[in-house]
Amino acid sequence: MGKLREINGGVFREVDGSPDVGDFIVYDEVPAHSYYLTAGKPYEVIETGYHDGNYVLIEDDENEEYNAINDDFTVLKRVSQAGALQYLLDQRKAEVTELEKRLEEEVGRRLKVGDYAKIIEVYPCDSSYGAAVGDIVQVTHTDYSDVPYKCKGPKYECWFCTRQLKRATDEEVAAAKQEEKWAKIGRKVNEFKVGDIVRYAYKSENSNAIGESGFSGILAEIDKVNPVADSVRLIKPSFVDDSRGTWAKLGELTLIALAENRTDL
Repeated sequence: MGKLREINGGVFREVDGSPDVGDFIVYDEVPAHSYYLTAGKPYEVIETGYHDGNYVLIEDDENEEYNAINDDFTVLKRVSQAGALQYLLDQRKAEVTELEKRLEEEVGRRLKVGDYAKIIEVYPCDSSYGAAVGDIVQVTHTDYSDVPYKCKGPKYECWFCTRQLKRATDEEVAAAKQEEKWAKIGRKVNEFKVGDIVRYAYKSENSNAIGESGFSGILAEIDKVNPVADSVRLIKPSFVDDSRGTWAKLGELTLIALAENRTDL
């Protein structure tokens, strides 16, 4: 059976054969000699003559009569009322399903209070607050206005449009929290200094006298920093009897006490 399509509130089916008055015809490709027909547009047949004149009349895009008798087109005939209602019902169900899917996507995309987002666009007014593309911000309030998200940034709090934000990934959130934690003590992420006290968690892939001696997890003092290699040298405790060095990677360290805050008695 031919495909169904809705035209002006009615339902028509593609059929073989010649059209009658009240049917519609559709061109896949418009004839080269016609400048006022549109491919894919249905045209209602207003008059036919197969025995006396041989014509199929429609009105073209200029509302002029046009004889389509020799053209290549698809015929569309009206289906029964029951068939039309069933088709319309199926179409509406499909539309509802699509709308429900889009609604679910929109709800999932909408940020909630507590969510983290990444700024992907800033307006001049945002720059005055210190907001910058790439900042990770936390949503503190939402509404359904054109500027629906109030967010807290590293050193500011302001409102953003939906298009300015993108949901932050778990990795981006973790990195932002790390940056915030270190910023509170006036340092960049993993900025260690000579004199800092750290907890050293040995990882077997690194050669370190302290770790190789079985003392992973102890507190140690930093006595040298190599920012190029992302490593520090720890003061070797007297109880470690191993000639190897004590260089440790930053990922093995947890900052316990800042050098500038220490008071050695």
